[in-house]
Amino acid sequence: MPARLRSQRPDARPDLIVRNLKTNQTHLLDLKVPYDEIALFDQHRALNTRKYSDLTLDLCRVKRQKVTLGTITVGCLGSWDPENDSDLKKVGLYGKDIDEPSRILLRSAVRQSYHLYLEHVSAKPKIPENT
Repeated sequence: MPARLRSQRPDARPDLIVRNLKTNQTHLLDLKVPYDEIALFDQHRALNTRKYSDLTLDLCRVKRQKVTLGTITVGCLGSWDPENDSDLKKVGLYGKDIDEPSRILLRSAVRQSYHLYLEHVSAKPKIPENT
């Protein structure tokens, strides 16, 4: 990130940054995998808004672009937050374009949760193949 930005939080680094040069927009997306409860989904979304608010304002000021912030939330047991669809639409993914990325994220979350469970039960770290 440019040194001119005021936000100095080392953890303020979103997982995905999508820039649309035609519309002069930047979309910040952060991925979260909490336990499968809607209240936790909402809580993570609110935490992300606070976490990236300075960065969003700085990017608007420095880059003179419209900046949107989205949180893609997938439950560790495979729940898909309905709010994800609107965040992905802002990036330009619609309808069937959302289906494949959502399936990949859901499978990955469930697979990693399963491996964490195995580590917990067996007290031995498992190194998953093809993660």
